[in-house]
Amino acid sequence: MPKLGKHQQLNQAEATFTANAKTFALAAKFLPKERYEAVARLYAFCRQLDDLADAAPTGINHRELVRIRQEICAGNSQDPNISDMLCLQRDFKIPTTLLLDFIDTLIEDQYPRALGNMDELVQFAYGVASTVGLMMCHVFGVRDSKALPFAVDLGLAMQMTNIARDILEDAQRNRVYVPADLLPTPITCEGLAGGDEAQRASAYQGALKLLAIADEYYASAALGYGYLPRTVRQAIK
Repeated sequence: MPKLGKHQQLNQAEATFTANAKTFALAAKFLPKERYEAVARLYAFCRQLDDLADAAPTGINHRELVRIRQEICAGNSQDPNISDMLCLQRDFKIPTTLLLDFIDTLIEDQYPRALGNMDELVQFAYGVASTVGLMMCHVFGVRDSKALPFAVDLGLAMQMTNIARDILEDAQRNRVYVPADLLPTPITCEGLAGGDEAQRASAYQGALKLLAIADEYYASAALGYGYLPRTVRQAIK
């Protein structure tokens, strides 16, 4: 891949951020310039990996994701986006374990799945969302470790909200993330995508239960806002 200049790389990251995370990108305008730029760079990295995992056909980017994982472990990459993330990691002392937890969850998530219970959902949501929240803590300069569980809870809440919103889209990709133990009756990807009214009604009831659980996590996360530096607190709220 051609090597990008620092400003070009940043511009590309900010463009990705504003195009794909409109609400958060707007809120992030409250951040100091350095923090905003770092958030955009982190988002661009996460977006790249998420898009690779979501691509069709199933598992088409498995080798590339494994390669990126190996480069993260090695601390070196020729891919400008991965290289930029490694620089960001060093600058803000982001633990490698968080990056690996994130990419390992995406590697697993390339393939069809149906979650059976809330424990499986929490594990998944931690991997794809809470890890990002914990990385954000480093970017924001959060120094008190007591803040970290609240960041985990916010990631869980946001991912549960996304799952409730995207049930049909996920079913079309052969994935059901609403846990089976929240559903009144069983559902399948084929049934949801094909318009089965009973299955869609069941999924709707499961989504309502999931959103109620998400609200509890949002409430918990709000208790941790006081740990955030004043310069970033309003953006996260």
